[in-house]
Amino acid sequence: MGGGRDNCIENNVFAKCGGAFYADRRGVCNINETPNDLHNLLAKIQLYNYQSSPWSTAYPNLAAIPTSGQGYIDAKNPGNDTLQKNIGWQNSSWTIEGSYCSPNGLSGALAYVSISNNISNQAPYFLDETKRNLKLQSNSPAYLNISGFQNTNFEFIGLEY
Repeated sequence: MGGGRDNCIENNVFAKCGGAFYADRRGVCNINETPNDLHNLLAKIQLYNYQSSPWSTAYPNLAAIPTSGQGYIDAKNPGNDTLQKNIGWQNSSWTIEGSYCSPNGLSGALAYVSISNNISNQAPYFLDETKRNLKLQSNSPAYLNISGFQNTNFEFIGLEY
């Protein structure tokens, strides 16, 4: 998660992929008020009158972001992000605290993420990993030990959908 707000990472299997979850605070470094700059996000959303309907109704958290002062500065940090109901297995690390914008990198992004109800390193029990059937067996720890874990519907993933 490279900064951002309202990211929900849930019901995933992170297996053999190096670091399972990465977070940084790049918004603090990148978001600016420079006219016509790629990272002048406030100017971009103001083009759409984001604090009025239909945008404010569809995205109330976005509409609530202040446009000036300390509230605007604080909104450059990640917020309302969750990492929950996931299972990891054979990764080099479960979470990675990024320090984007080196050499003066800002760490501390994980403090902005609610992390709960995960298994960080346990075999997920794929049906047949050698044949790339990555559905989970009914006795997977994801189903038995993660409250509310939902199965991925592989039939509805791919070019047809």
